[in-house]
Amino acid sequence: MTLADTGIDSMTGGRIARVDKYIDGDTFLMTYGDGVSDVNVAELVEFHKSHGRIATVTTVSPTSRFGMVDIAAGDRVGAFNEKPKTDGWMSAGYSCWIVACSITSKATTARSSASLWSSWRATEN
Repeated sequence: MTLADTGIDSMTGGRIARVDKYIDGDTFLMTYGDGVSDVNVAELVEFHKSHGRIATVTTVSPTSRFGMVDIAAGDRVGAFNEKPKTDGWMSAGYSCWIVACSITSKATTARSSASLWSSWRATEN
């Protein structure tokens, strides 16, 4: 395991570019220094390799930070849901990422920008 300071203002692509010198295999795992998770890493690696993509990211279906109110006719409360699960998925950045090393050459061009990840498409390989 390597702990690397990639700078406080680095985005994901820049962070990967800055740790390229520590990567010595065809696949590596990346997480943030404050990551705590119960991800089964062996299953995550197996999943990644079985799908043939250049990146796999763990995700979570987040829970709302607040209770949600539905407003009914007459501006009355129709329903209240205490911190429901939200629609969609978000990156579980505190968890593990698996990225094929071929991606580091693309990340090198995005050392301090978010462009690599903000424009990345799930269908790219």
